[in-house]
Amino acid sequence: MKLILPFLLISISVFCQKQSCNSFIHNIGGTDFDEVYSIFLDNDKNLITAGVFHNELKWNGKAQFSAKGKTDLFVLKSNIQGGKIWSVQLGSTGNDWIYSIKSDSLNNIFIVGQTAVKNLDVGFITKLDVDGNIIWKYKHDSSSEFFDILQTANKTFCSGTINGKASIITLNKKGVKINEFHFPGEGIIRGFSLGDKSSFYVFGINNQNALIAKLSSELKIQTKSTLSKLGPAIILSLIADEIGIIAGGQILNYQSNFKNKIGKEDAFVTSLSHDLKIKNTVVNGSKEKDWTRSICRVNKGQYVISTIANKNSTIFDLDIKNSKGNYDISLSLVDEHLNLISHKTIESALEEGVNSLQFSAGNIYMGGWFQGSLLINDTLSIKDNKNGNGFVVKCDLKDLFK
Repeated sequence: MKLILPFLLISISVFCQKQSCNSFIHNIGGTDFDEVYSIFLDNDKNLITAGVFHNELKWNGKAQFSAKGKTDLFVLKSNIQGGKIWSVQLGSTGNDWIYSIKSDSLNNIFIVGQTAVKNLDVGFITKLDVDGNIIWKYKHDSSSEFFDILQTANKTFCSGTINGKASIITLNKKGVKINEFHFPGEGIIRGFSLGDKSSFYVFGINNQNALIAKLSSELKIQTKSTLSKLGPAIILSLIADEIGIIAGGQILNYQSNFKNKIGKEDAFVTSLSHDLKIKNTVVNGSKEKDWTRSICRVNKGQYVISTIANKNSTIFDLDIKNSKGNYDISLSLVDEHLNLISHKTIESALEEGVNSLQFSAGNIYMGGWFQGSLLINDTLSIKDNKNGNGFVVKCDLKDLFK
């Protein structure tokens, strides 16, 4: 043992220098298409992962569930080292989808999406406890789809579309609806971002224009912008902090006359003041369809932007020359003025994308989907089981952008 122990210590040291002992990558899925759609870190820094699966769900090759319907939902909880704590299956006998997962101050978990009820697709909200047990379930009573939640001490706000209108509902602590709010005209509220103690921002699309609005906790509109110069567009992600607002999404170029458009549907990122005055806008993309999918703050005045990029894209004026497959992962580190600091492209012969980003203690967390193989760096890589799997990865931010 006197000879073996020093050798083991040296081996462990070399391994940890090669790959951070905190880094991990998980392959989530079976032989059909599966996808991680949302990730979130609770107050104990446990990683909550949620998505959809067909037929069967595996976690790093280990069987978890068989689907009850056409598309089922899963929620996975893992610790800071990546070890699985529990997994839960949800869904009906029809098609189900999940869009967002969040946790509250007690580490209870809230998931939102769409489910089938008697041949009607309706939005749902489900609250789970720290062990994955259902506390309550809410299903809307008309055609709807829910995309995000905002949890306060006494209320749960949920964004989405109800009967085609951009909408927000409010639930009490027991999951009972106490209010329903609609913007006039057609649209979708994709999500929330906190403003101050008494207000928050919502974003999405309304009457075919990008929508950002600041609302009071009583759902009174304080200020609103449609980014009208872009033409038809949707905002898919938004971060509001003490500096201002960074928002991104997709310009729907089939109807747009925006002079800086690149392809059929472009990704865009825009920076705004708190009163929603535009500071700068950058259009990214290829000749095909591209979109800004997720944004997260990593340091004061620095943000990581995830773009779903088609072939030979231009990202923040950088020609990334990606050409192996359709949809690649473009990760951009930018400052508050949308100047590019660093960039990384993750591509394969098929397709891959990042749906959700989180950041904590120097580490970037990513969740999404891939087909074929996924290579993050020399030590973080996986292959799918057949037709596309979901993934979640934790990586040191500095290692990611080396």
